[in-house]
Amino acid sequence: MPVATRFFSNARLDLSDYQILAREAFICGSSVLVISGISDRLYFGVWTFPPYQFLNFNINQNLAVFYGRNDWHYYLSQGLPLLLTTYLPFTLVGIWSSTSLAASNIRSLLTTTVLVTLATLSLISHKEVRFIYPLLPILHILTAPAITSFFLTATTETNHPPRSPSALRQTEETTLHRKPLLAFLLFLNLTIAGFITLHHQRGVLTVLKYLRHEYELTAPLDENGGIISTPISNDTETFAAFLMPCHSTPWRSQLFYPGLKAWALTCEPPLHLAARTEEREAYRDEADRFYDDPLKFLKEEVNTRERPWPKYVVGFEGIESWLREYYEGQMKGFKVREKWRTGNSAWHDDWRRQGDVVVWEFVEG
Repeated sequence: MPVATRFFSNARLDLSDYQILAREAFICGSSVLVISGISDRLYFGVWTFPPYQFLNFNINQNLAVFYGRNDWHYYLSQGLPLLLTTYLPFTLVGIWSSTSLAASNIRSLLTTTVLVTLATLSLISHKEVRFIYPLLPILHILTAPAITSFFLTATTETNHPPRSPSALRQTEETTLHRKPLLAFLLFLNLTIAGFITLHHQRGVLTVLKYLRHEYELTAPLDENGGIISTPISNDTETFAAFLMPCHSTPWRSQLFYPGLKAWALTCEPPLHLAARTEEREAYRDEADRFYDDPLKFLKEEVNTRERPWPKYVVGFEGIESWLREYYEGQMKGFKVREKWRTGNSAWHDDWRRQGDVVVWEFVEG
């Protein structure tokens, strides 16, 4: 029996077994660290250790809070329900039943892994559902026995073959119960998946396809009729600006033409400010400053070398009144005109992201 397998059995482990495990852990772990270190050196250009940088950024410097703060129970009240949807009740039953198993049982070990991970991540102020995505396969394993026993019943029948009355033959039959409920849960999961995939927050992606198409219609062409693939000079007109909360759209990966200049509100963390100081607590990034006082931001921080007025402004519909008030008041003879609009989501917990996604342009009038 392999050494690792005996950890989950009643077989007694010898000292040599622990030595083998320690040796393999050292060899494999060292190999992974060396390969990772060389890869990071080639990519970043300097020697670095990303796990340390992650802990230093999130815990020591406590910079992750600038991307949001959450209650301690976030993963219990929101994270797991979003991750598991209709599986959640069965997962809770599976975790509860696993707590009564022997400590060496694999389900008990997986339950401990889930609980320790959730407890540890709950200590950090900034929380996101994606942080617990790696637990999903483990949660499915813990869910499987509970959901199987709820919908299926296995019965064993003993038969006596006619030609050999002394021989016994056992057959196992599985009976499916609660079919309407199972059908409803499957339908509900498919509905949620379809809605989230095809409709919810689709506008922040659709607008990028629109902008890319608009650029292709007016982009400079080479002698072969193709869009120029080399960077254009810095004097090129800025094509689009995103007056939206940062990370609202993946525009950098979608608007990939070198000649397509664009900018967006940023939310860079204050790396230059010491932790736990008044300056750090009072820090406001670009997106914060825009939504704190839109007219002041447009007056002082737009129409500069770094933030020139673009051909198109992209934003959620709620900023239109601010945009019109400033631009039409400052730029005499020009008006803000809606160029394109699409729906985005039926609801959103962030008031800044509510409503349609709109593209505006500036025209004489």
